[in-house]
Amino acid sequence: MVDLRRGAVHATGHEIRARHEFRGMRTIEHYFTVPLDHSASPDGAAETITVFAREYVSAVHSEEAAGQLPWLLFLQGGPGGRGNRWGSLGGWGKAAAQDFRILMLDQRGTGLSTPIDRKTLPLRGSAAEQAAYLEHFRADSIVADAELIRRTLQSPAWTIYGQSYGGFCALTYLSFAPEGLREALITGGLAPLTGSADDVYRATYQRVAARNDEYFGWYPEDRDTVERIARHLRCTPEFLPDGGPLTVERFQMAGAFLGGNTRVDSLHCLLEDAFVETAGGPTLSDTFLEQAPERGFAPLQSAVRAHARIHLRTGAGHQLVGLADARRKPLVQAGRRASAADRRDGVPVVL
Repeated sequence: MVDLRRGAVHATGHEIRARHEFRGMRTIEHYFTVPLDHSASPDGAAETITVFAREYVSAVHSEEAAGQLPWLLFLQGGPGGRGNRWGSLGGWGKAAAQDFRILMLDQRGTGLSTPIDRKTLPLRGSAAEQAAYLEHFRADSIVADAELIRRTLQSPAWTIYGQSYGGFCALTYLSFAPEGLREALITGGLAPLTGSADDVYRATYQRVAARNDEYFGWYPEDRDTVERIARHLRCTPEFLPDGGPLTVERFQMAGAFLGGNTRVDSLHCLLEDAFVETAGGPTLSDTFLEQAPERGFAPLQSAVRAHARIHLRTGAGHQLVGLADARRKPLVQAGRRASAADRRDGVPVVL
């Protein structure tokens, strides 16, 4: 864990590589050189990484006026999401750009900030070396990057806006470097102060079940389709375009669509052409399988394990559990709806 109050003070390299103006906004591309390990001695020999951020400013402001605006740092959700790439200012961005310069950060390990993925991580060496490397990509290091960037930009305490996982980063910021903050805005990423993971899972499961009932009230024909897909996956191997197996549990992750009011109807569009007839019988269509990765059928275990400490309270009587352990625990003792993985005797599949 990086202690920002006691850690070494590092110099930060800063380069602006491009500026653009289009559709009522100006953008500036910032590249910062920061230490991989913020707790390492700043003796010049420590390993460094690159962190990218794109500045968005409304063209309503002159360049001179824009330079006087305070900063708003946006912390993206995920974990693992890069900063938004905007083609124009809209929604909260349009409103915020009236009063701020928006700094859209690619958190370390994402986007253009020394990205980590299945192709780059093996370059770090053995599994143990890879795990040691990943320890430097948690919320505390993201906040340490942000503080170095703030000082490099010569900004006084600034405003941060954390979305989902970015909200947890905002809490880390408030905990370790509150002097760097003017205010913190959080949407959808607020950790519990008390209770265990099981309490959260039980409460969430009840809401998920209710949301399923609501969805299938709108699209009753989709209930049969969901059950048919689950039955098919239990006895027929299906693979996603990346070669990964599509299991019932992975299919259930399509329930992420139920978390938004504007995209919930897209779940119906995904399900409506799930099957095609072939010489060997019905099978999942290429259209369905090709949409799957972008529709949320992505493995989350590694991300959840890497960041579990920001989600759960630990200590006396509170055990930090991984996703695999939590999945084996009973979620709701009475009247629960079992997942397709643990009951198959007519109990509906819950997305």
